[in-house]
Amino acid sequence: ASEGALVYKRKLNSDFASQRNYACSKIKTDWVFFLDADERVEKPLVDEILSRLQNTSASGFRIPRVTVWEGKTMKFGEFFQFSLLRLGRKGSGKWVGRVHERWEIDGEIETIRTPIIHNQRGGVNEFLRRINIYSTLRADELFGLKKQSNFLEILMMPILKFCWNYFFRLGLLDGTAGLINAIGMSFYTFLVRAKVWLLWNDEIGRAHV
Repeated sequence: ASEGALVYKRKLNSDFASQRNYACSKIKTDWVFFLDADERVEKPLVDEILSRLQNTSASGFRIPRVTVWEGKTMKFGEFFQFSLLRLGRKGSGKWVGRVHERWEIDGEIETIRTPIIHNQRGGVNEFLRRINIYSTLRADELFGLKKQSNFLEILMMPILKFCWNYFFRLGLLDGTAGLINAIGMSFYTFLVRAKVWLLWNDEIGRAHV
């Protein structure tokens, strides 16, 4: 705000898509660019965006995101070669999904080459705090969609998630940081399935009261 930006405050209400759609409604320009609080844009990305917007028929652009975790740039695993639809024409689509929301845009989608820098700080404590919050939101969303979980999913999905990140996506080459992130995302997968199961278990218990 001190730099001249307009700041709008609105309760999240555990719905990230609704929050982003609200932000879109406040935009006065032809293009909308979304950036999270822990992300930054460096000059090469600014230059590429401005250049691409000079003459394009696209409705939106996917932008790669490079994650820097505790000072280490992650080059493998889940966070590598990760692109997000973050730049789009106003009114060309809407955000959907209460958590892990996505922007659904009608029309041609192109790709920007220069990445957004995603800085993750706070160490393991902050990582676990975020995992706990997001897994609760995701479990609530799945429960609302009538999705269920079971013993096999709770047991096997975290194992498969770890193997996918650490071995198939070569997270092991990121050293200790790669191991921590692979375990963390596996734990996230476990928490989502476990919390969905608990929600249904509570629902069954209330039905028999």
